[in-house]
Amino acid sequence: MLEPELFTLKSGFETSNRLRSRVRTTVRREGRITKAQQQAIGEWLSQYRLKSADLRDDFSTSMPSVHQIVVEVGFGDGNALLQMATSRPTTGFVGIEVYRPGIGRFLRSAKDAGLNNVRVFDQDGRDFFAQICSPDSIDEIYILFPDPWPKKRHHKRRLIQKEFLEICANRLKLGGLLCIATDREDYAQWILNELTTVPALQNAMPSGEYYQGKALRPTTKYERKALDSGAAIYNIVCNAIPA
Repeated sequence: MLEPELFTLKSGFETSNRLRSRVRTTVRREGRITKAQQQAIGEWLSQYRLKSADLRDDFSTSMPSVHQIVVEVGFGDGNALLQMATSRPTTGFVGIEVYRPGIGRFLRSAKDAGLNNVRVFDQDGRDFFAQICSPDSIDEIYILFPDPWPKKRHHKRRLIQKEFLEICANRLKLGGLLCIATDREDYAQWILNELTTVPALQNAMPSGEYYQGKALRPTTKYERKALDSGAAIYNIVCNAIPA
């Protein structure tokens, strides 16, 4: 049984070249893209693609009074992002994904729902945090079921590493939320260990517990399959605190 400990993460991260000369954690997997998904990308990606390094400025025309910015890293088929954006129409959402069939599927759904409070960043998530958004600009970050890269020789490819967590903490506002979910116990332990190596995020749950509430976020398609197979879900929830 894992025993998460309280940990902190510093907010004064200095952007360096470490994230630029890194091992790739994402691969632009095309998979089987349908004609409808291709059409959605061709017609609507330019409308929904993130255009400005100032996140609030990017929403200024469609959402002049936006007060919160939420980011989902790796939105997959986009169902969870769609649910969050639909249920919180006054919040600006940024979805990060490189899988084109998923992007096409989400764009069609967002267009059908008439959403104007969501933007898509179709490149590596670490580029978004390092090059696009500024410090203290994000209210919530969700990283739901990132690739666990289970083989030991591939652990260096895991997204959740010290440097990435540092820059996430720097981009969060004080009190901001970081939620990471996985169905792999070994990866959950890895995440907890990495978090203890950086000084300004605090575990929002008492020691020895994982967050299991469903009000915090929607259940993803991948998560439903994992639950149906009897897998446990590990939710690690942190808040940005002063260093």
